[in-house]
Amino acid sequence: MELISNSQQALLNFVGHACNNADSRQTGISSFDFVLLEANNGQLQITGSNGNQSFTRICATDEIQVKGNGSLCVDAVKLFQATRALPKNTQVKIKEVQGKNRAVLSCGKSRLQLKTIPVTDYPTVDIIKDVESTFTVPAKEFMSLISNVLYASGRNDVRHYLNGVYLNVNRGALFANASDGHRLCVNKMQVGEAVNKMGLLLPYNSMTVFTRLNESAEEITIAYNGSRAEFNWGGLVYRTALIDSKFPDISKMFPKTCASKIKFNRLELLSVLNRVSVLLTDDKFPKVKLSTTENGIKLQTVIDNEEDGLGEDMITAQTSGDPITYDFGVNPKYLIDALSHIYTEHVTMEFTEANASCCVSPVGKVVTSKSLIMPVRI
Repeated sequence: MELISNSQQALLNFVGHACNNADSRQTGISSFDFVLLEANNGQLQITGSNGNQSFTRICATDEIQVKGNGSLCVDAVKLFQATRALPKNTQVKIKEVQGKNRAVLSCGKSRLQLKTIPVTDYPTVDIIKDVESTFTVPAKEFMSLISNVLYASGRNDVRHYLNGVYLNVNRGALFANASDGHRLCVNKMQVGEAVNKMGLLLPYNSMTVFTRLNESAEEITIAYNGSRAEFNWGGLVYRTALIDSKFPDISKMFPKTCASKIKFNRLELLSVLNRVSVLLTDDKFPKVKLSTTENGIKLQTVIDNEEDGLGEDMITAQTSGDPITYDFGVNPKYLIDALSHIYTEHVTMEFTEANASCCVSPVGKVVTSKSLIMPVRI
């Protein structure tokens, strides 16, 4: 088998995702440090896996050709780094050296020998068997759905169900839910009544992949069973294990009614929060006190040692409902994160009482997202 690419950039685009995903640290299986190149009847594909997630890229460009059939396992890091270091707009070839556990990467006068392993030593990448359901969604809308809740997910919480994004379908809408126990974000998109009800708890690490992808495909096909999920862009297939745990019922967490509501300009509050947060950079648990005035919202830093400085700022806002007679303590980072993933001009914060979470929502004709932020003691 011999791979011939018309340019360095075409080869880099082909091998990039698979090489970056290849990693043995999660499993201790050294073979996962390699990528698997496979050629069969003129069709070429590359697979990289870390044991829990895998990428398979199917070559769909005329800039890369393959001669012969066969398979080749190449050191992933060296293949990616060597390809990236090659001059652009020059032909690149990859060919196995028989009997020497080496593959030659050649470009112009450069000949780089890369380590290989026998194909039989490469672990089998599980495809999804016994598929429970498959559905297709618009790619850009789905990517946005994930990226706009991911910030609220846990990372290494002992409650494993918090370390990811929960996808569920209900009444023709696909919901993405994420929480780290201190905040919660829910986003939704319409998928139609034909999609079956389902619940997928996807690991945080696997969902961060979506923020790095820039595929041109207009749709993503999602398939799943009880333990794995597959996302197919046509030329790129991403498979991931699911978190074996149950996500809590969040419908009970959002208050059905609110006592007080504040409407404000999103960018104005973001600007104020970023300013006062400068004084809280050394605090492990930063706090801001939020209170209402006749014409708006006042924010004050809460610092144990006032010698480090105090911050205070205000913005205009519209209040409705019961007067807010208490101060509400909040971690400014959580509020900044929530506002940074809302894109309307105005936002509302809804309150029930001082010790209850506040609800942050965009103001618009169609509300597709909302967040809960727990108060902090001040």
